[in-house]
Amino acid sequence: MHWHDFLTEWSEPSSPLHGGIPEIWMEYDNKDSRPHPIPSVFIGLPQKVSPSAETYGKITEPSLDRLLGSDWQVCKGNLYPCFVHCPDDAFIGNIGVMLSRNSRSLRVNVKRLQPDSLISYLQRLGWRGETNELKALMAQLFAFSDLITVCLDIGREIHSKIGFECIVRGQHPPGYHWGAFLDYLVAKGLCEPRKRAALLDWPGHTSPVNAEAPWPGHLIADSLLKPKDHFTIFNRELSHIKVVWQPQQALEAKAYLWYQHRWLTVKSEQ
Repeated sequence: MHWHDFLTEWSEPSSPLHGGIPEIWMEYDNKDSRPHPIPSVFIGLPQKVSPSAETYGKITEPSLDRLLGSDWQVCKGNLYPCFVHCPDDAFIGNIGVMLSRNSRSLRVNVKRLQPDSLISYLQRLGWRGETNELKALMAQLFAFSDLITVCLDIGREIHSKIGFECIVRGQHPPGYHWGAFLDYLVAKGLCEPRKRAALLDWPGHTSPVNAEAPWPGHLIADSLLKPKDHFTIFNRELSHIKVVWQPQQALEAKAYLWYQHRWLTVKSEQ
C-alpha cells in the first residue's frame, strides 16, 4: 500500500486503523533531493502503559501489514520482543517507517525507560554494546531532562545506534531551563554557542503584529469570520533535543523545533 493510501484509510472514522492509531505524523529529510520527497511515517500508539502483546497484536502488526505488506517481515522477529520485554512502567510510543531512506529497518521509540532498566532491556532484545558508557550517558541526560524517549533501529538485528530524545517541560521564564541543557551540550562540543543562543530565542509567539513576513492569507480571511475578541498567533517552543550514541563514534545532537497555530480570545489571555 502506498503511504498516501495508508493515511487516507486511517483518516476514515470507520476504518480499524482510525480507532487504533491516535496520531500519525510525517518527517521529511532535508537531504532528499527528489522532486516529490517521500516522508518517513511515524505511527503513534496509545500513550499509556498497556499489555504490550495486546498493543502489538491489535494495532502494530496489522498497521505495518497494511503499510508495508511483506517488506517488514525481516524486522518482525526483532520487533515483537521490543513490546514483550518492556519494563512494567515503560511502553512503545511510536513506530517509525523510514520510507525516505530506502531502509527496511523500523524506528522504535520506547518511553519511560530509566537508566537502571535500559541495559537489561536492551540485552533482552539481543543488543550488544558498551553498557557502562551508554548507561552513564543516559544518567547525564536525565540530569537536564524531564523525559527521555529511547530510539532503537530494528531490522534483521538490533542496530547498535541508540538515540535519546530529551524533553524539557519548562519553556519560558522563570521555569525555563533549556539553557542548562544547552550549556551541557556546548561543553561537550555538541552545540555551537551561536546555535545555543538561536535555540533559546526560539520559544515565544508570532502574531500579525510582530511577524517578519506577510501573514498567511487564509488566516486573514478566517479572522474576518471570527468574533471581534478572537485573534490569531503561532506558538513556538522547542520540541526536544536528540542525542545519538554509536560505538566508537562521536556523539551527535539534533534540535527539533515546534510551532502551532492557535486562535485565542481576549478572555483567555486575562
